[in-house]
Amino acid sequence: MGKLIDFEVTAKRLRAAKEAPSFEPDFTKVLTASDDLGAVLRAHIYAEYRLGLLLRPFLPLDDQGERRLTELITLAQSKQVINAADASALRELNQLRNDFAHKLDFELTPERLKKFLSCLKGDIRDLYEDPLPEWQPPSTSPARERLQLRLALCAIDARLTLVP
Repeated sequence: MGKLIDFEVTAKRLRAAKEAPSFEPDFTKVLTASDDLGAVLRAHIYAEYRLGLLLRPFLPLDDQGERRLTELITLAQSKQVINAADASALRELNQLRNDFAHKLDFELTPERLKKFLSCLKGDIRDLYEDPLPEWQPPSTSPARERLQLRLALCAIDARLTLVP
């Protein structure tokens, strides 16, 4: 049975991730080339993929099929593969993806982005830092929001990469 990462191990891995990010360059390239919809959808797909890999040891060989992200989150949390903060961020990513996928006229407003960023807690929050904290004004420019979203998505991916 998997265990939650202890604080010292987590701190070492996060420091290493900040110095040499462990998320795949292809992922970051896709995020920066995509519009917000494409970036969120790709991050969602990556999260499903990474959680699927993390859960393989806990699933019978005949039960390795595809699962929805919400199912993977619940299973990963129940097996203590991810913690509550990770699960919360992944659920919010899933909600953001659903907003894009099921609302024809959905736009990522500054308020919706702020809601998404506010759910980043714990290790994911440590990996994500406001990219331009002293950039004033405008604090809600489209370029800044685009960068904030992509850094948050990379932090989620990096966190899932760091889970042993």
